[in-house]
Amino acid sequence: MTNTKLKFRIIIRVENPLLLYYIKVGCVMAVWKCTVCGETKEGRCRPQKCPKCGATKENFEKQQ
Repeated sequence: MTNTKLKFRIIIRVENPLLLYYIKVGCVMAVWKCTVCGETKEGRCRPQKCPKCGATKENFEKQQ
């Protein structure tokens, strides 16, 4: 591990310990789009339901 990477890991652990966990498990913020009405939501996980049309979580697709 390079010195820069080590410093970055130390900063992450001090500033936001959950961020390092999310990076390790691949659970970072994403944009989810409702296929029914087109509403977008930002979050780590798929929304339970659409706040605009009430569609279930199966109707959300992860945007690139």
